[in-house]
Amino acid sequence: MKIYLQIMVDGLIWHINSIVSNDQAPWTHEATLNAFGYVQASKQSRKFISTPNDYSYAIISDTNTHLYIYKQNSPTSNLSGSSLRNRKSGKLVENIAKQHMISLENHNEILGLITTNERTYILTDDQLFIITI
Repeated sequence: MKIYLQIMVDGLIWHINSIVSNDQAPWTHEATLNAFGYVQASKQSRKFISTPNDYSYAIISDTNTHLYIYKQNSPTSNLSGSSLRNRKSGKLVENIAKQHMISLENHNEILGLITTNERTYILTDDQLFIITI
């Protein structure tokens, strides 16, 4: 079992251990989604939040229509003609997080959502959408 906790602006994912000895913590840190707490807090009509086992992205669904895909570690080399720098340190920033929005073609309620490392499956009352990430 896994649990998502928002700590300040970040999202932390913890694995709850089923068998615990006296010298072992009952949980293990699995991943940190930088600034994802801030991202998900801005989605007022969110219904589902999910991430695949490799934590390469996270997805938030609204009740109807919209999906928001959050991807960390997108290289800034894909941004043509830019040299992004940290304002405080002046250090060159090599990776950023990106958010993408997908609008489903129908406006039916989203009933379920499952993520895998390569795809996301979204179920409405009359369609199954498969999105390749």
